[in-house]
Amino acid sequence: MDQSIKTLMMQELHLYSRDPINGRSYLTTTPNSDVYAVIGIARLDNKPIVGADLVVEWHDEMIIVHHDSYSIPFYESLVDAGIPRERIILAYAGETIPESKSTQE
Repeated sequence: MDQSIKTLMMQELHLYSRDPINGRSYLTTTPNSDVYAVIGIARLDNKPIVGADLVVEWHDEMIIVHHDSYSIPFYESLVDAGIPRERIILAYAGETIPESKSTQE
């Protein structure tokens, strides 16, 4: 089931990385595919706007949302896709990130 949760997370990440009206969005990841970011590059009043719109980590079979600047929160889309809310940590909202399983042994 964990792989299916990661697969669902990836599907939602791809949906969130669609291009905005006035720019481009890019889904990037670390080499080991454990941290993902949607980077937005746009123009407003002919000035560039660049930023990380979404930063998500896959860690110990949990989805950790570190940053989310979307009007429809990413976690809501994850829950709507069938991912249990208890598998999602909203670090940006102050939810506690549990100790890594590897450090508990």
